[in-house]
Amino acid sequence: MSFEGRYHLFYSTNPDSDRYGNICTGHAVSDDMIDWEEQGIVSGPGVYAGSAIVSGGMLRLFYTKDGEAGIYEAVSDDGSVFAQPASPVALPPEEGDYQSFGDPFVFEYGSKFYMTVGAGAEGVAKVLLYESDDLSKWSYKSELLSDSRFGSSIESPSIFRLEDTWVFMIQGQKHVPSRVLIACGTFDGERFLYDDPSDPFKSLETGTEFFNPVPGEDEDGNVVVIAWLFSGRLGRGMLTVPREMFLDFNGKPALMPVRDLMPALKTESRFVDYDKGMLRVSFEGRTLFTKQYRSEPDIGVIEDTETVEIFLDGGTENISLILC
Repeated sequence: MSFEGRYHLFYSTNPDSDRYGNICTGHAVSDDMIDWEEQGIVSGPGVYAGSAIVSGGMLRLFYTKDGEAGIYEAVSDDGSVFAQPASPVALPPEEGDYQSFGDPFVFEYGSKFYMTVGAGAEGVAKVLLYESDDLSKWSYKSELLSDSRFGSSIESPSIFRLEDTWVFMIQGQKHVPSRVLIACGTFDGERFLYDDPSDPFKSLETGTEFFNPVPGEDEDGNVVVIAWLFSGRLGRGMLTVPREMFLDFNGKPALMPVRDLMPALKTESRFVDYDKGMLRVSFEGRTLFTKQYRSEPDIGVIEDTETVEIFLDGGTENISLILC
């Protein structure tokens, strides 16, 4: 999120350990989305980050609190100190027994603001839509999605414009074919109308440790996605590199590292091998990931201290893994 000439990143972190637990919201700023300066803890513990939006010269954060069914807002006029009212700005619908309700994503359309919320009720995954005139008072509109094929809940739902196309991005509990899925179509303030109603959601990231992607914009208006790489076995994770989302030559969404990171993209990697139709990712003699391809894909790799992020065929497929 760009605010007053700098990028602001809000993320879940445990200040006491590199393991999951005691979750707070951390804050970092950057001039280029490559080098980040940590700003400390914004809120917590028990506060889970959602999304941010800039409006009226204010930076506004929307988030949930552990054990409380509601969406909360924090507001700042300097990007440093945030006022956090005690009352929620949005509540679950009165009808329905919601076992999960969170991950708010706020965006603007027309003269109003909208918010998607991931939810689950009676074992069915759902995405709820809210509407507001001023970002402070929200009214429930409808269920945008209700489908048990994705499991019992949806996380990190977002709706955003990509050139002339609207994108609906979700994370389910099941791999169908992967957990993070995107659909293209049109948003009209009431519904999301899919380009392919019979099979709307497609996979873009096929790595097994890629979670909770959140879109934002760079200073030029390009869509940038940052996600969470998390290893359940290790109980810890880190953020992906920022990736620009764009439409490929077939009009389908693709992801590649942002422009300033492209010089770090390698065409060969000691962790990635393609042989006889099989792409293999390995570390210290152990295979972490395999997948068959009819022909050898064009491979680009970003290697970090403990991660490998692979971009195939110009970003039409991504594979992100923690090296362990």
